[in-house]
Amino acid sequence: MEKLEGRPSSDNLAGVPDDLSDLAERQSLVARRDQLRSAGLTPDAIRAQLDAGRWRALGSLVVVMHNGPLARRQQMWAGVLSSGCATTLAGLTSLEAAGLRNWYDPRVHVLLPRKGGVARSAELPVVVHRSRLSPLDARSAAHRPPRTSVERSAIDAASWLPHTRSSAGLLAAVVQQRLTTPARLGAALDAAGPIRHRRLMRLTIADIEGGAEALSEIDFAGLCRRRRLGTVVGQRLRLDGRGRRRYLDGEIIGPTGKRLPFEIDGAVHMIATEFWSDLERQNELLIAKSFPLRFASYSVRFQQDLVADQVERALKD
Repeated sequence: MEKLEGRPSSDNLAGVPDDLSDLAERQSLVARRDQLRSAGLTPDAIRAQLDAGRWRALGSLVVVMHNGPLARRQQMWAGVLSSGCATTLAGLTSLEAAGLRNWYDPRVHVLLPRKGGVARSAELPVVVHRSRLSPLDARSAAHRPPRTSVERSAIDAASWLPHTRSSAGLLAAVVQQRLTTPARLGAALDAAGPIRHRRLMRLTIADIEGGAEALSEIDFAGLCRRRRLGTVVGQRLRLDGRGRRRYLDGEIIGPTGKRLPFEIDGAVHMIATEFWSDLERQNELLIAKSFPLRFASYSVRFQQDLVADQVERALKD
């Protein structure tokens, strides 16, 4: 997806009065009524454009200076301008504007101060989030439309998603698509304070950095011990069909002595190049008839009944 900083090709300034051209170009033909008045239009002049069908109103505050369908960027501007206070794009909408792919939400997420409000429009689904901190700073205001930073947007969006699996996948996606780094995400999480899914996000960021594999393996060993599934033995060295040294995360030795190799995949394995390497290694294991069970670190931590059931069934003779 193309980032939305430049002027969109769908904007057409034909028919816009000259004294409004700068505002119309800057805000993709979307403006608040008070901005139009400041540019020299009287309330009667605005009403005449609306009554003639040349312009259209979105709620009580926002006017679109054409009568066609709204481009996505215009929807974003309308969401930001639907409040009279400091407002920015937020969450998934802000990430979309920054270039994130494959996480589209047709609604427009905006961030307002706690006491702010928006003028609703049935045509534009705006999701309002409130913050104890001002959402608008020099960095966010520099974007067109204004939006929170990639890091804050990612942390906010992950905390607003209902499912923890989606939250983990989103954080992996913003790093995979090179919109930010794990270190910056970690700093944004620290600044956010107590929020939903905080523990999961901390572990996911560590997974992406490559520093949490040992933690997830410790969690897995503890799970096997509590459920009396067997003894977990740490990393196991093997040679693949080409003589290369390969490591598995470990083995479970069941009550009957059966040995079962396993792998724990952190969020880093969601990244495409890691996934391709995993497929190559998986094929080598299949050829060698040493195919392991594979679990996501997410499942080890949050779907323990499922993990325990699969281990127990795999260990049965």
